[in-house]
Amino acid sequence: MYEVRFYKGDYGARQLAANADGCVAYVEHHFNATAGGGGNYACVVVGSNASNTSRNWARWYARAVADSFGIPLGGDQGVLVGGFSGRGDGNVKFTKMPAILVEPLFASNPDHAAWIRSEAGQDRLAQILADSIRRCFPDGG
Repeated sequence: MYEVRFYKGDYGARQLAANADGCVAYVEHHFNATAGGGGNYACVVVGSNASNTSRNWARWYARAVADSFGIPLGGDQGVLVGGFSGRGDGNVKFTKMPAILVEPLFASNPDHAAWIRSEAGQDRLAQILADSIRRCFPDGG
């Protein structure tokens, strides 16, 4: 059995609340964007202090998105430790549980934006995230 909780506040406050609740996994979800409408890869940011569980979870998720949407992987096999020049590190590094910041598509890329806006694209992304959680945390939480 899985329970989903949504936290409000800044990044640190959300992570501290998840820690206090004893969550088994933590996910931030963003879409990338670049000037000029480009960008064409899937990636996941893990904290500079990320566990092997976080890194493996991130790698699996990024690969699943890349395969599903036919796009390449960014970073190191889909993983960016600490994010872009440290941007993204604070989103996930203060958790006591495995944590990932998924950045599956680029809202600035017209093809990706169409997927993001479509019900089918949203369903695919949701299914990939749910599958990644079931795969990496089979005992629930």
